[in-house]
Amino acid sequence: MVFTGSSFSDRLLTESEIRIILRQGLDRANLHGRRLLIIIPDGTRSGPVDLSFRLFHELLGERAAAMDYLVALGTHMAMSTEAIYMRVGATAQEMEDGGRYANINIFSHECDKPNTFCTLGEILAS
Repeated sequence: MVFTGSSFSDRLLTESEIRIILRQGLDRANLHGRRLLIIIPDGTRSGPVDLSFRLFHELLGERAAAMDYLVALGTHMAMSTEAIYMRVGATAQEMEDGGRYANINIFSHECDKPNTFCTLGEILAS
């Protein structure tokens, strides 16, 4: 059964269908042994962040050298640790040492701290 590019006008994809599509796409990428940084939206945006978090861990957790997440806050207020865990659908126990997601780090974009930025170059108008 091939799902890549599948869409339906009468229903949403099931978790199993999403898993198959993600697996197909991720299997094409050369991610074995790589350090991954996955950017997720903060709580002001909607989307299946918890499902994505769970499936990425399931499909990449054993293959990746590291899998970290960055909460893209933009200019929004930082989220509490509890809010971040709720966003990704994990409990504090799952994130702690010995827990299911203990090897994952979740960072917040610190847009309010100028020392966290660096200038890489300048784009000039032509």
